[in-house]
Amino acid sequence: MPKPEFLDPPQTRDAPSRRTILAGAAWSVPAIAMVSAAPAVAATADVSLAFDRPAYTGDPCSTIDGMVVTATRSGAAAPGVVVTVSLSGTYSFEGGTSTSTATTDANGKVTLPKIRVPSGAGSATATATAPTANAQSVGLSASSNYGRYLVGDATSITSVTSYAVPSSATPIACNGMFFDQNAGALYYGGAVIATGVTSVAGNRNASTDYFSYMQNGVAKSAVGSNGTVQSTNTWPQVPSVAIAVTYGTFFNRTNGETGDIWYWDQAVKTGVNRVAGRSGSPTNRDPKQWWDWISYFDGKGGWLSRYIAGQFVDSRGPAPSVPASAVSTGYPLLLQAGNTQWYRNQATNGIPASAGSQNGVLDSNNGTLTTEWLSGVFNGTPRTVQRFDGQSGSTPTNFPSIPSSATPVGPKGVFLDQGNLWYIDKIVDVNVTSAVGDSLPDGSPRVTVVKSC
Repeated sequence: MPKPEFLDPPQTRDAPSRRTILAGAAWSVPAIAMVSAAPAVAATADVSLAFDRPAYTGDPCSTIDGMVVTATRSGAAAPGVVVTVSLSGTYSFEGGTSTSTATTDANGKVTLPKIRVPSGAGSATATATAPTANAQSVGLSASSNYGRYLVGDATSITSVTSYAVPSSATPIACNGMFFDQNAGALYYGGAVIATGVTSVAGNRNASTDYFSYMQNGVAKSAVGSNGTVQSTNTWPQVPSVAIAVTYGTFFNRTNGETGDIWYWDQAVKTGVNRVAGRSGSPTNRDPKQWWDWISYFDGKGGWLSRYIAGQFVDSRGPAPSVPASAVSTGYPLLLQAGNTQWYRNQATNGIPASAGSQNGVLDSNNGTLTTEWLSGVFNGTPRTVQRFDGQSGSTPTNFPSIPSSATPVGPKGVFLDQGNLWYIDKIVDVNVTSAVGDSLPDGSPRVTVVKSC
């Protein structure tokens, strides 16, 4: 029996065929997908951001403090806005991150953490962003201020002045004085006052700076105050290879072992192998009539000679007990031999050689040495001793928080250890590579430093 045939159902003009339905379905799916993938309309930027300064500059190895971002909405403070600030380049916030996020306060403000300024950082930007706000950016830059002058009272540092000098410079114990040996440049008050310089020495007494330098083989001395040179003398007879010691004083080594001291253009001592000096004006004298103290060591021992305005006054010495191996610490009357510090003709407590040079300061009163601060590391403890014209003075002051590896800088209680500058058991500056300074009679410090990250 023949099998039945299965025929398609009858078609009408109004009913679509199965192929027509499938074809329509195939086109309808992408059409639906295209509508669902359309981007959402962007939110309106109704918040405005603004930095509190048009640009920010900081000293190398220091920080930019107090950056503030303000958020407003229609001109009014916008509290509760989440603000993110990002730093470019090598700048970073304290903690090491390059971004910081915070929420604006009731006044619409965010105060950012301190921003670290690395050495040689160059220019960069700080960019602030927030939801429904357009990004805002400001410039960041680093100054060339690697020099600093710190002033303190008997307990703390009270002011810091920055100076634009290279990190390769050496501090001189005057206000704002630095010597860049690589370039032969002498800086004073943030400006170069001499080039072709090979050696510099100086100190500050009260508000006056006394210093000498060798410039293109010519000996010169000057008096200044707070970065301004007030007078200059030239000493044409001083040998061109001499080195500066203090005002009007130079040392010319003649045979590799010993040499001559030149004072105000005359050779005043021969056969000398150690020398240090300091200048200052007595409080009741004309500031132009200052005293020059020159401490030196020869085959007979240690000596101290005093001069005033170029004229010899007297000598103290010799100190025959001081061994021939003693070297000057840069301070009159104070020598170092091995582990022993020699003051005048007496050995003080043993001081490890690793503590570095011991320093002190004296101030003048009618030409006498009235106040002397001697610092060192005694039996593992940093200490400062006050003496009066060579006599026993105050009870030693110990600074137990300062590391025993620290080096005394000069002023009472000021030490340098691994880049940290300490004063009275507290760190007062960081990233310090070299420091020098003096104290006032009451022990208040004056310290010149150079920093480098």
